[in-house]
Formats: sequence, C-alpha cells, structure tokens
Amino acid sequence: MAKLVSKYFSKEKTIGKQAGELREIFVGKELIDFELVNVHDNAPAISEIEVLLEFQREEDSSTFEIQHIFRLCYEVESDDIVARGYKEANWKIMLHTIQELEYMYVREG
Repeated sequence: MAKLVSKYFSKEKTIGKQAGELREIFVGKELIDFELVNVHDNAPAISEIEVLLEFQREEDSSTFEIQHIFRLCYEVESDDIVARGYKEANWKIMLHTIQELEYMYVREG
C-alpha cells in the first residue's frame, strides 16, 4: 500500500517508514470489503474516489461501515504532479485522506 501513496507531499519518507505509518492507521481494524460509490474528477491532476468501506474490529469481531473519500493525484516517477493523460504517470493516494481513517471506528462505533 505504501507504494500507492503520493510522495509529492512526503518526499523525505522512505517506503519502509510510510508502510509503518500505514500499519499504525489500521491497528485494531481489518478492511473486509469495499464498494466504489463515485469518482469526481476535480482538476486535471486531482480526482476523488468515494468508497463504502466495511471493517471488522479486532477486539470483538464486530463490523462497521463508513463512506469515505480518498483524494488522488496523478504523479510521475520523479514525484511531480502532472495532468491526466500523461503516459508515464500513475494515480497516487494523498496520505492525509488515509490518515483520516485512523480513528474512524471510534466515531462510528
């Protein structure tokens, strides 16, 4: 998952450090299902995907759902953001939209 996160705003972080931070976000919950709800193309290099996520709490195996929006940017290998359609780029998730999930189960449960 760390390889799918945008490096544009965190160029100083290694993949290993990024992976560790992502593991911390998902402590206590496991993603068991997801559904793509909508895609919003907001700008030439920015899109948002709206998804319905289903998690299972590790503490009691109960499940909960949340609807969440991930913001993505279109990024080249040098970590610069480019306009959609550039052939040598990939969509990357902006980290802050993943970090918002860390305490989500507290609010939902």
